[in-house]
Amino acid sequence: MDALQYRGEKMDIDRTISVRIQGLLVFESPLHHDERGYFLENWRKKDLVANGVPESFFHHKLQNNVSVSKQGVIRGMHCQGYEKLMTVASGTFKMIFIDLRIDSPTYKSVDVIDVKPGRAVFVPGGVANGAQSLVDNGILNYLVADYYDPHKNYLGITPLDKDANLSWDALLNPIISEKDQASKTFKEVLDIIESSKKKVALIGSTGAVGKVLFDTLRKQSDIDLSCFNRNNIEDALKGFYDVVICTAPSSEKLLTNLGLKNDDAEIEKLVNVLKNIQTGHMILVSTKSVFDSGVRYSAIHQKIYNSVIEAHKNSNTIYIMDTLYGKTLKKGFINDLLSRQWTYISNDIVLDKPELENYYKKVNNQLWALVEPLPDELLRDLEPISDIYPDEMCYQVTAINDLARHLVANLNRIDGVKLGIDQSEIFTGRQIKNLLKNPDASTLGQYFTKQKGDSNLENLRK
Repeated sequence: MDALQYRGEKMDIDRTISVRIQGLLVFESPLHHDERGYFLENWRKKDLVANGVPESFFHHKLQNNVSVSKQGVIRGMHCQGYEKLMTVASGTFKMIFIDLRIDSPTYKSVDVIDVKPGRAVFVPGGVANGAQSLVDNGILNYLVADYYDPHKNYLGITPLDKDANLSWDALLNPIISEKDQASKTFKEVLDIIESSKKKVALIGSTGAVGKVLFDTLRKQSDIDLSCFNRNNIEDALKGFYDVVICTAPSSEKLLTNLGLKNDDAEIEKLVNVLKNIQTGHMILVSTKSVFDSGVRYSAIHQKIYNSVIEAHKNSNTIYIMDTLYGKTLKKGFINDLLSRQWTYISNDIVLDKPELENYYKKVNNQLWALVEPLPDELLRDLEPISDIYPDEMCYQVTAINDLARHLVANLNRIDGVKLGIDQSEIFTGRQIKNLLKNPDASTLGQYFTKQKGDSNLENLRK
């Protein structure tokens, strides 16, 4: 049979295998035998991504390794921290996996899988893995998402540790290298993991997104959190952080374009920190405005985006967000009026520029003089200014709380540039306007709901 005959047949999830560990994926591929032997498409990126392997896996420093083992040989339990795609070229291997990700819902879970040609296993970073050859000259292939460094002290569990109680085939007289036998016990590894907190730096902790992230991160028992804003930003250069999260600068587009927010010296200071901070994973919350041109707001975000891309080439995750919404962020002219907020102005701006205070007070008082006489029901029907949300324009709307939860749950995932998150919803401008009038008409409605009394004129007059 000619190999060309097999084109178009795809890898798929192996439905015969049930796994406990979150993110551990088992695939099957068509195996074609004839008098010459067999032909196998060992892996296909398109099929792997379609079935759950992150696209970012293929953007790393990939290295393909091959091991040939006598019957009974056990290699493991290794946990280098990076992702792997494991396949078998010849023979059968008993593979065992232990989830060592302390923030995983399946932490300490174990899976045992027999793997032979035609079956592949994707192993998430932070999951320990080992393999025992059940035949002579078993051949194992594994594609890994980083180059092996012989000088690094990788985490590993001695495979015959009694506390781990791993179900190797003992009848095959296990053969284990001295190095693997000298690995730490399961208990020692767990002690290391559970006693070491992840050092996280949050830059922009007082902003709309930063406030929600701060509230989320400080509740994590495995995180040592340091917070930075414009007042202490350069202190971030004094230490090393496992993860750095940047939500700066201000998201107030109008004020930025008017030159009332984000002065040049402040931006240069931030860029310098982002370029030089020491971290294993840089996370940036950015905006789709990085793809625009011609306005100051876009130029600032482009500068920050480019600095992260250049300084943290293989260790960045950049969230490109469209429309964020939540209690910590104002959106829309009428929202501000109904909440008795100063339109397009925040308290910190007033503090920075006290000469503006009387002006904005006067403007808002005049606006309220026009709005207050209106009947309550008519007030609720008012729509935001039309050019803020054109009726037919589509927006990817994301609740800040959802973004924060997703980001914290994926601190260890290095994804490169991400366009939104799974929890985002697509709305037209017309739908957003309707949401502001009828907040319960959507799953996002909870984020559009006013505080009690906000749209009640009697309460507003107090």
